[in-house]
Amino acid sequence: MLKRTAGWLHQGMSRAPGRLPEAYLRSVSVLSRHVLPSVASVRLMNSICSDGTTWPPIAFAHRDVVVGRSTTIRLVPHLGEFDRAALFSKTLDYERPTFMWLEDNAPQTYDRIIEI
Repeated sequence: MLKRTAGWLHQGMSRAPGRLPEAYLRSVSVLSRHVLPSVASVRLMNSICSDGTTWPPIAFAHRDVVVGRSTTIRLVPHLGEFDRAALFSKTLDYERPTFMWLEDNAPQTYDRIIEI
C-alpha cells in the first residue's frame, strides 16, 4: 500500500503545474540527504526514479558528495542518470574502486584530476 501511495504521489507531483515538481524534488532531496537513514534514502530514490514517472526537465544545483573513501566532489545531479544519487545521498557508490585507487595512488603524481 505504501509503494502504491508513493507512486501515486510521485506521478501527481511530476505533472503538477509550474515549479511545483522542482520544489517537491528539492524538498525530498533535503529530507533524504539530511534526515533519512541511507536505506530509506535508496528506497525513496528508487521510488521516485524507477517507477516510470516522467519528470519535467529540472536544472539542479551541484551537490557535494563523497566518492571512494573520503574524496569530496561537486556533482550536478540529473534525473535518469547515475548521478541522480547525489540528490538523495551524501555519498556516491559509482565507480567506488576507481576512486579508492585514485585516493591511494594519484596524490603522489597529480595535483588535480578531472573526471569527465
